[in-house]
Amino acid sequence: MIENLNNSEISCVYYQFKKHFDELTNTLNKGYRTEQHDIEAEGMQAKSIFLIEISDQEVAAVKSSHYYQTIKSIVDKLSPIVELIEEAEPQIKTNLEQ
Repeated sequence: MIENLNNSEISCVYYQFKKHFDELTNTLNKGYRTEQHDIEAEGMQAKSIFLIEISDQEVAAVKSSHYYQTIKSIVDKLSPIVELIEEAEPQIKTNLEQ
């Protein structure tokens, strides 16, 4: 257990960060970044996500940013821990996928 997180919670955090990191990396590798906007019309709310083309220098800047490197570090550090957790408790991943 890490700071009162149980194995299921650790795995959940890992998969959420990994999903975000993988999506971010895939978007950057295609030369884009995303921008989200809230839209309100006639009492309804929606979110719109735009893909914005960026230069190789901007991609490199994002990948070297504190935010990107922090997410990468979290995923890298939790990966072997989650592997061990799932070897001992394989139902955790199944339960999180439901």
